[in-house]
Amino acid sequence: GSAGASPAGDTLAVETRELDGCGFPTDGAPGLCAEERFINPCFDDDGVDGVKRRPFWRQVKYVLAQLNLPVRICMFLLFSKMFTVESVISAASMVTKNRYGWAVHQVGTLGMIVGCLTIPISVFIGWISQYREDRVLMLWLMSFATLGMALLIDVTDMVDAEAENYNEGNPWAVGPRRYIAGYLLVFCSVQAFDGVVGSVLSKVIPTALATGTLNS
Repeated sequence: GSAGASPAGDTLAVETRELDGCGFPTDGAPGLCAEERFINPCFDDDGVDGVKRRPFWRQVKYVLAQLNLPVRICMFLLFSKMFTVESVISAASMVTKNRYGWAVHQVGTLGMIVGCLTIPISVFIGWISQYREDRVLMLWLMSFATLGMALLIDVTDMVDAEAENYNEGNPWAVGPRRYIAGYLLVFCSVQAFDGVVGSVLSKVIPTALATGTLNS
């Protein structure tokens, strides 16, 4: 009786054992139950003791297969957000100094204002998200960001002019005030957009990927 109960007890211990991201017991003891091997994409059933780690390319293929269209759109929007913010902030010092002749302290003041807006924007988006749907917020934020980018585009630079810096006096030229307005509008919209997209991504990501690195 005791000899027959031992294997069952071992199997039960493995099934109830806490596992890590790839199905290994966290206490260091070997063994996986059949159900765990079946649902875990990291393993096949043709190795030693029925357990064999899948090749890396098969794991990548499994992850890509789980990335549905909403998840891919959200990831693209997050990449676009980072690209836009880094481009606008990195170019600010060069544009304001070479185009408008700003001093160092003026460029630093603009950067300080942008930095001080980060936390209030996050708090505001967290508050308003309680009363508006994520898709509505995304639509409005994308509209404001597009308007801000339009303010930063100077079409007069495509035409030869005698001005050294920019076509000052031309109503279509981007002056300092228009640049600051477009700069702040783009930054505030895109910075708020990050939290909204993250919220949407947490809702549309498949359950199979909502663990480990992808979850964080």
